[in-house]
Amino acid sequence: MTQQHPYTVMTVCTGNICRSPMAEIILRAEFESRGIGEDRVRVLSSGVSDEEYGHP
Repeated sequence: MTQQHPYTVMTVCTGNICRSPMAEIILRAEFESRGIGEDRVRVLSSGVSDEEYGHP
């Protein structure tokens, strides 16, 4: 059985390399510090392009 999450927060940037993953970590920490666990809010990150993939 899969667990249902009442809310999902998706952080999005261009390549999902720096900004959105960092925002995801910060948001998770902020929710956790307020006693809001992943059973209530799921935080994810994503990118809209793969243009920078493999090009440091």
